[in-house]
Parts: sequence; structure tokens; C-alpha cells
Amino acid sequence: MNKFLIDDRYELMNEISVSAQSKIYKAYDLKYKKNVIIKFIYTENEIELKKALNEVNILQQLNHKSIIKILNVTHFHNMFGIVLEFLDAITLKEKLSFKNNM
Repeated sequence: MNKFLIDDRYELMNEISVSAQSKIYKAYDLKYKKNVIIKFIYTENEIELKKALNEVNILQQLNHKSIIKILNVTHFHNMFGIVLEFLDAITLKEKLSFKNNM
């Protein structure tokens, strides 16, 4: 993947996941010099955008060691991106598979 900057701050590194409603990328935050995750969510209209932003506002208020923090919100074309802290760990699927094989 070619280097691509969002907001002159987040350098997209690689695509992690794609769905009908979103794309998730691992990115590098040039300001704080650390890896982050950016989830770009497609919105069809203003109503969907307002609902999604309202959900983000609620999630930003949560503070618990088991919940990944929302660091920022960004906009790009017809999508907005939720910037999340990066957690370098195995997936739940991998963990369950490992546990079942024991």
C-alpha cells in the first residue's frame, strides 16, 4: 500500500478489515509517534452521519481498562474515521481457537 496521509497526521499503513459499512486500517500517528487504528465508516446521508457521531460521542465518555479508547474523529470524503488506540494482541477468534486446542 502506498503511504497515504489523513489530516496530515495519520499515515495509513495497511488495511485490516473491510465490510459493507466500514474499512479498518492500521495507521501511524505522526504527532504522537505511535500506531493507531482508524475505522472509516460510510454514511449515506446526514441522518446516518449524525447517528454515528452521536454514538462516537457516547463511546468517548466511557473509561475502562477493558475498552479501547477513541482518540480522535476525522473526516475523509464521504466517510468519517474513528481513531482508536492500537492494541497489539491476538484476536478473540485466535484466543478461542488456542483455548479449544488445549
